[in-house]
Amino acid sequence: MAESHRERESHTLKAIQSLQDAYPFATGLLIYCLIERMLKNFIINEIDNDRSVLENKFHKKLKNIPKEHKGKLRKQIMLTVGQMKNKFDKNQKEGHDLIDFIKDIEKRRNVYMHSKDLFEPIIKGDYEERSKDQQRDTRKAVEDLKRGFDILGDKYELMIGSEENISCFQLRE
Repeated sequence: MAESHRERESHTLKAIQSLQDAYPFATGLLIYCLIERMLKNFIINEIDNDRSVLENKFHKKLKNIPKEHKGKLRKQIMLTVGQMKNKFDKNQKEGHDLIDFIKDIEKRRNVYMHSKDLFEPIIKGDYEERSKDQQRDTRKAVEDLKRGFDILGDKYELMIGSEENISCFQLRE
């Protein structure tokens, strides 16, 4: 059985958990990096699935790459989040759900990745207000990560505490 996202990314999840209160922007950045890796690992795990949720042409292309050509495979999955939404089969419920998830997070992810909140005029604004905005955005990123775990069918789940931070990770019941 494939290693779960929680097992593979335990150090990143611990970093997110320890940074979330003091460094909300860094936390959000890490969360969206993690979601992107989770999506790419999901794609890799779908290659050998005969009933894959990947778009058929893309699935066949990946399936035809010999196992020993890891470089070719890596090149094929070096996709932007925007490109990923076109790699799932929209005619299957799970594929459609993944497309909706990616569409939903894409703009928020791009704000973090391109540091759009760290340039004028936002950076010239009130520090307290900017801090509240970053904390709100981080809470949304935490929700996105929880949804990512849920939609990708991970055997672990994130638990969100009373302050809307990640409180723990646990096996699904």
